[in-house]
Amino acid sequence: MDPLSSINYAKDTSYYLLRAGLELGHRAFHIDQNDISLVQDQAYALCTEVTLTADKKLEVVAQAHLSLSDMRLIFVRTDPPFDRRYFYTTLMLDYCGPNTKVVNRPQALRDWNEKLAALEFPAFTPPTLVANQLLDFKRFAKDHPGRLVLKPIDGNGGKGIEFLMTDASDFDQVVQRKTEQGRRRIVVQAYVPQASKGDIRVLFLKDQVLGAILRVHAEGKELNNLDQGGSAHPHQLTPRQKEICQAMGPVMHKKGIDFVGIDFLGDHLIEINVTSPTGLQELCLFEKQDFHHRIISELY
Repeated sequence: MDPLSSINYAKDTSYYLLRAGLELGHRAFHIDQNDISLVQDQAYALCTEVTLTADKKLEVVAQAHLSLSDMRLIFVRTDPPFDRRYFYTTLMLDYCGPNTKVVNRPQALRDWNEKLAALEFPAFTPPTLVANQLLDFKRFAKDHPGRLVLKPIDGNGGKGIEFLMTDASDFDQVVQRKTEQGRRRIVVQAYVPQASKGDIRVLFLKDQVLGAILRVHAEGKELNNLDQGGSAHPHQLTPRQKEICQAMGPVMHKKGIDFVGIDFLGDHLIEINVTSPTGLQELCLFEKQDFHHRIISELY
């Protein structure tokens, strides 16, 4: 995961998973992806063992160079972007050994880009284009007039998202800027009006829904992401959202995606978050359940 110093104890899901492991009596370690190495066909890492203080904070116990094959369960919780370093990390985690469970499976992390993976289920998504050429954007705009959402493929937390009207006078200039003059592909989707009411994060454990939260944008803002100042609220899935979740759960689990967050706008699937899905603390609070304990117990 990211450095221990970056933890936000009030909302960090990675912290909650570490805390659950410790509360259930397991030993828990923090690993920085820069500290993973291969010795022949064995993965090792500099592992920082942590414990819980009386006020439920993490405290470093010791560091040791350990074989990752000796670990029972490893969560990959490094935030995007999925860059070259991250790619090589997933390759090295393939050498953890048969008795170590990596969540999510390294092959799935490589295959399931968080913005593009939703297109595995095209019937559930709003109209979507992934391209870098202006002519493709013009065709899409003609077929889907109105407001568009432009996103970087490797973004997270709402960073880099822009809105653009198809009849905007600066349409060409905005597209050229976002695609870096045609050198970079971006994701474009038809705007979903229900976005004004917030977006829904659904957390899965294996192929089952744990629950959902509603994220609502701060006053004067438009993005609902918690990292952009949004707030979390309880949410009960609609019949259509339940139907989509039931269709997606077994497919994701079969691919080795055991802890995942999917995002809805209204009844439209928007993203599949496989690297470091958040919202666990809020869900535990709203539902008054120790889902973090359940995740460790079922995966360990």
